[in-house]
Amino acid sequence: CQPAPGYSPQVLSDMTILQRRIPPSFRDPASAPLRKLSVDLIKTYKHINEVYYTKKKRRAQQVPPEDSSTKKERKVYNDGYDDDNYDYIVKNGEKWLDRYEIDSLIGKGSFGQVSVSHLKVKNSFLVNQ
Repeated sequence: CQPAPGYSPQVLSDMTILQRRIPPSFRDPASAPLRKLSVDLIKTYKHINEVYYTKKKRRAQQVPPEDSSTKKERKVYNDGYDDDNYDYIVKNGEKWLDRYEIDSLIGKGSFGQVSVSHLKVKNSFLVNQ
């Protein structure tokens, strides 16, 4: 048996060994690891959702006790003007400096709360922070 051109006898021997390790038939696609992981993943998600929504439904049906020890007490600071994060408690319709009227609170920014105000002098809206 002559070696193929460009291949040493050792390389051909290694290739023959590797070819013998390849199974003559392939596995059933239904038992392929990737397919099993995918199918089981969907089953896992369905199970998690079932458990989550069952617990959520059970909690919604329970009546919370009226015991004052279970209620979260909302603390206020600065004579009731600040909340527990020491942010000013913005109230809709509140007037500032008899010039701005608070329309609504949008949210919180990096440097504090953001609200929409109506500027009476120019009859326009602006955003305050």
